[in-house]
Amino acid sequence: VESSPLPIGGSFSAGLHLDGSIPYGSSQGDLQKILENLRGDLIIDSLRLVVGDSRVQNRDGIKISFADRNLVVPGFQLLTSPSERAQKPTGSITASGRIGMDETFELDLSGEGLNPGMAAFILSPQTPVNGNVDFKLHAKGRFDSPSIALSLTARNLSLPISATNGGTKIDRLLCELSYSDEIFNLKELQVNSFDNEMSVNGTLPARLSLMPISLEFPDRRMDAKLV
Repeated sequence: VESSPLPIGGSFSAGLHLDGSIPYGSSQGDLQKILENLRGDLIIDSLRLVVGDSRVQNRDGIKISFADRNLVVPGFQLLTSPSERAQKPTGSITASGRIGMDETFELDLSGEGLNPGMAAFILSPQTPVNGNVDFKLHAKGRFDSPSIALSLTARNLSLPISATNGGTKIDRLLCELSYSDEIFNLKELQVNSFDNEMSVNGTLPARLSLMPISLEFPDRRMDAKLV
């Protein structure tokens, strides 16, 4: 992990068990047959990550299974701390899902009490962001045509604007967003700051693919409303 190009450090320990048969003389062209016979489990016993000042660790063992041409994660929870000085974890991330060799998938991901500075540090280490974030994400379908639903609530966000102008504070941010059938549907984006409130909703045509990752905006009408 320490050699990763991302600003992440840490360590982990894991064990791998595989069961199946590989026919003698198999070539790359026989990969589908090999995968049909292959079963296995990857058990991550200990996971410790350092992202900027934040700490991430597993609560229990993380199990990843492969069988019947499906990679399955039954569910696991990660605990987060805003700094190494924190006496106990203040946030958590829960995930479960499935990835099929037929390019289908399903993912449930949620977080509570998260410091957004952890994600901001990965994107821009020199951009300090603070606050408290809860979210729920459900995604499924094919990688080249997914369906996604996101619900996010953020409180007491502190966002830098520039070195000369300082930053701004958002008291509360609510977001309800979905994507399916080549349409982003922003059901609600509500921002409360200094006793002012702004709401946005609308739709945006787009073509989203997760593998390979791509996002295109076709020449079609978008619809947005600002309140």
